[in-house]
Amino acid sequence: MMVWVFIPIIYVTCIIQLFRFYYTLYGAYTTAKKAVKKAQYTETKDKTLVAKCDNLAKKYMLLTREAFDCRRGFLCRPEKGYLVVNGDRPPVDSLNNMQAAQSGMMDNMKGMLVMMATTIPAMAWINSFFAGFVLAKVPFSMTQQFRSLTQSGIDMSNLDVSYVSSVSFYFLIVFGLNQLQPLFVDD
Repeated sequence: MMVWVFIPIIYVTCIIQLFRFYYTLYGAYTTAKKAVKKAQYTETKDKTLVAKCDNLAKKYMLLTREAFDCRRGFLCRPEKGYLVVNGDRPPVDSLNNMQAAQSGMMDNMKGMLVMMATTIPAMAWINSFFAGFVLAKVPFSMTQQFRSLTQSGIDMSNLDVSYVSSVSFYFLIVFGLNQLQPLFVDD
């Protein structure tokens, strides 16, 4: 009897997770296609150099005096140092950065909308067809505060808290599939 509850819930949950995954890939593809501005080589090079300067400032005591002076001379020598020569950069295009941030926020909002649009009908379907089923028992003990979380839709106060209802089982599968998905689907 439980097979007729387990298999449909697992099947539907896997299909929903695949839909979410491929929708996310499609969204990333279209965002990359219409990207406002790509990262430029000089920006990446500057970030790497700043990280190296930060590392040098934090760990200078590990170097000999000559090695430290050599590195400091390369970076800060008047008229020849790398930071002196390459220090002037054109101003950052803040309008382009704002558009990229807004586009990213919109993509996140679309992802959340897809998450809600798939989770709510799945929960309603499980609640209507499989309400009141006790499907599984978690392998650890829990306190009474978890009763509303693990046994939603079951009104039995004397049932052990470690038994899980169908809706709670759905959430366990969703959270488990989020961790297992990279193993099965090649990112």
